[in-house]
Amino acid sequence: MKFRVIAVALITLISGTQLFAQEKKLTTYTDIRLAYFGNTDEATGLGHGMNQESADFFGVRLRSGITYRFNENHSFTARLATQLRDDTDEIKFTIKADGGGIAPGSISFDEAYYQFRNENSTLKIGRFQESVNVSSNAGRSSFRFQSNVIFIHWSDGIFYQRNLKNGWLGEFIGEYQPKDAVTFAYRSGMDFAENDHNFTSYLGLENRERDNMNFIQKGFGFFYAPASFTKNGTDYDDFIGIMSRAVYDLPGIDLLQGGSFRVAGELSQNLNADLSEGTSAIISAGVNRFANKHELMVEFSRTDRFWLTASTYNPSTDEIEIRWRYRATNKLWFDARWRARVNDDDTIPYAYSTFIRANYTL
Repeated sequence: MKFRVIAVALITLISGTQLFAQEKKLTTYTDIRLAYFGNTDEATGLGHGMNQESADFFGVRLRSGITYRFNENHSFTARLATQLRDDTDEIKFTIKADGGGIAPGSISFDEAYYQFRNENSTLKIGRFQESVNVSSNAGRSSFRFQSNVIFIHWSDGIFYQRNLKNGWLGEFIGEYQPKDAVTFAYRSGMDFAENDHNFTSYLGLENRERDNMNFIQKGFGFFYAPASFTKNGTDYDDFIGIMSRAVYDLPGIDLLQGGSFRVAGELSQNLNADLSEGTSAIISAGVNRFANKHELMVEFSRTDRFWLTASTYNPSTDEIEIRWRYRATNKLWFDARWRARVNDDDTIPYAYSTFIRANYTL
């Protein structure tokens, strides 16, 4: 990777926001992530070396933003982001997505939204991050997972959250997806190629408060994407997905030194596909915040061929993943992952991947 490119990106993203740091109504935030990612048919998951065409890469993600608070209820947030890899030679600016998010070497706003917030409601309008994640140690979802590894994704549209009774929240996401610039890496078969302008919606109920049975999350969701789903590549239909999730967390175990044992599960279904072809099922178990430093998780998943949302789970695969995270400080953490995929397609029956990451927040 060219050090000159990294230096230019750092100066552009960080110093620009720091110019406004003295303004009392402004707050700045920056995070830097370094990652090695390997993807191969060898069980180590480390590929054949970073200089070979083996899908291995070393990369950096830089994000720096500002929030201006007009008063206690109204604010505006904007953030610039870029990802650079070992073969990045130049940086270009783009407003629209150029690769299911933004491609390596591009720089863009991954957040630019107005927010209204009071004790009962939150409203965002513009470009924002909203993934509806499961509270597992991986913190992701079969519905979508924005900006994983060092990638950069976003939602263009509206987000509304409303406090309901007994700890429940109602959530709505309305999203715009242009034909040639989708902001997520959706799977083949869900490509928004039928219409120039596309709109999707998500409606969910969520409870993230611990109950007397030690469940810390319960949720249900409905996702609708008209004329986006095709089984044969020509005839388009609506994608209608339902999903449910639950997380159990057992605290107070002396052996874990203040940590807890956590089990998370998620079950989703494409209603426009047969039951045997449109299901996603995920379960994970692990130790959360051992000595307030370590997290360890093992996860098993099965994703059918027609569950095609923008998640990290490949269609037509069974997966096992082992993940470890170490929180060095409140601002610095490290994690590593090993994953094995068994594909229904006999052409590449087994695939392995790893990543090693470091993340620092300024």
